[in-house]
Amino acid sequence: MNKKIYIIIVLMSLISFVCFGKDIIDTEIGIGFLDNNTITFYSLNTSSSSFEASKISEFSIQSKDEIISISGIGIGVMSNNTIKFYSPNKSFTAFEESKMADFSIPPNDKIISVPGIGIGVINNNTIKFYSPNKSFTAFEESKMADFSIPPNDKIISVPGIGIGIINNNTIKFFSPNKTFTAFEKSKISDFTFPPNSIIISVSNIGIGFLENNTIKFFSPNRSFTYLEKSRITDFDLPN
Repeated sequence: MNKKIYIIIVLMSLISFVCFGKDIIDTEIGIGFLDNNTITFYSLNTSSSSFEASKISEFSIQSKDEIISISGIGIGVMSNNTIKFYSPNKSFTAFEESKMADFSIPPNDKIISVPGIGIGVINNNTIKFYSPNKSFTAFEESKMADFSIPPNDKIISVPGIGIGIINNNTIKFFSPNKTFTAFEKSKISDFTFPPNSIIISVSNIGIGFLENNTIKFFSPNRSFTYLEKSRITDFDLPN
């Protein structure tokens, strides 16, 4: 069976889908594993100490579609540069189509989830931000100023913080300023991870790094000055 691992890390020229045996996506309810175009979800248990199989039903997509984590909504399914949005239903047993209108991007642009804002559209190393409107029916251009990054760096969504810029296995963090008009350097210290691991975004926790088929989780400390090993138990990828 041909499987891959999808990590929500966006390069400046493409979304990086790294082959490693499983497809992992971040979602608003935890993490999901994509296999044969079907996602199985895992959520934190009641004590928030480990991930367990979620009561959310499996979710199927078309083979050519791309899955994107969408902050504050759930997931987006992108086909032909247009995203359809899906959110958990009221009983949190299944994803259903959101009332959010479809969102289209230019064919050469890329998209990233931006915690606390909505989504960012990347073109030529510059991100434009879009947020839900007041009625939560469509994305509109945010008052957040555009954000530029070096051409060889990577970007990752960092729940609870904002975004992270990756260069040589070190992440620098950026958060919205007090007026939510621009991203500025976060007081969170830079985070260095092992060179052979892969960084993933994990909703409601922070980040995880994947090494030898096991995800280790890291969250902001109480003073919000650095990321520390989370109390969440390491998660071994399903067979």
